[in-house]
Amino acid sequence: MTMMMPNAGRQDGMALMIVLTLMAMGSMIGVSMFQSALLDERIAGNQRLGTLARMAAENAALDWLDASPPNTIPADDVTWEYDGEISSLPASYRLGYAKEVHLKERYSLEALGKGTYMVAVGYAGAGENPISRTVLVRVEAPLGLPPLEAVFTCFGGDCTASTGNHIDGEDHPLPEVFQCKGNGGRKGCKTTAPAGAPSIDEMRLYNDEWLSSESDKADQDEAQVLGEYADKREPWELLLASLPRPDSGNTYDSNTKKQEMGMASRDERGVIYVDGNVKFNGGTATSGILVVRDGAVLSVNGTAHHEGIILVEEGGRVDLANGTYDLYGGMVMLKPKAPSLGDEKPAESDAGRSSDLVLGGNIRFAYSSEAWESLESIQGGDTLGGGVINWREVP
Repeated sequence: MTMMMPNAGRQDGMALMIVLTLMAMGSMIGVSMFQSALLDERIAGNQRLGTLARMAAENAALDWLDASPPNTIPADDVTWEYDGEISSLPASYRLGYAKEVHLKERYSLEALGKGTYMVAVGYAGAGENPISRTVLVRVEAPLGLPPLEAVFTCFGGDCTASTGNHIDGEDHPLPEVFQCKGNGGRKGCKTTAPAGAPSIDEMRLYNDEWLSSESDKADQDEAQVLGEYADKREPWELLLASLPRPDSGNTYDSNTKKQEMGMASRDERGVIYVDGNVKFNGGTATSGILVVRDGAVLSVNGTAHHEGIILVEEGGRVDLANGTYDLYGGMVMLKPKAPSLGDEKPAESDAGRSSDLVLGGNIRFAYSSEAWESLESIQGGDTLGGGVINWREVP
């Protein structure tokens, strides 16, 4: 009998195919694992470079935080100012400034507070395409003006004033002429409020008498009224703190010459500090926020003109009993002594120059909403003024 044997060659071919398939699958798994490990390594490397780039941006921003931004920044671009290497990191940086309008569009941001931002870009990695990270720091912001309750407002237990009929709370338009020189140049420098114009109070004195009067209303105790006093005063203190820092470019002092004072146009409005004894002479015209600092005295000799607000710090003083001075807007004075009961002072003082505000001569304070609203164009210090540093990383 003849035995039939399986085809050995056919069996050997099937085994070879199985082995090759297993080897191919193993190779594919090995290559995939290698690629995955390589990808993880690259991701880790990019994460490290990204961290270095962000650190470079933040370090550079901190180093240059006290630098003032340019006076003119376009609304549709970044004004690049600085670049360099970070000595403590294998990274570099580039710094510039931009308005929020451009940044919202550039980085597709739905919300970004108004103001001027420092744009800090950090770079890490070799080659033509290093990893970059960008952070934004707001260095200037709109001031956030408190409401103007009166043409003249004074915060302090011993506030007094002798103003006669030199204050007008009706809303006045700004004069056509910004710079006025002498009596011959007064035409067009004074305006009249139109019939039916809205108005604010001529004067608010938050002094001892006010505290006593308010405490008698609705049986309020002294603590409640003093809380109201603090709520009204604090916004003005915050405004002073948010203003750009005083420097040689925005300060008038006892050594400032007559020709160095004033502005050529109301569009130059800004923040001006008065430090020392300063006398405005004929033709001195200013616009914006005028800050009379602690120990300073502001007086007038001749024709002068201001549009905006005058802020008088604790210890500052104004002497406007004589001369020709037109204020369109208002004045706010801060004094160190808080109101207290049992020590009332009269709102109108006959003590003449001993009062905090004495208006005489051709002095006139007139409310102007146009002058007040124009202050919204002035940028405050924000971070530059000592505010909290708020980083925002953008894609």
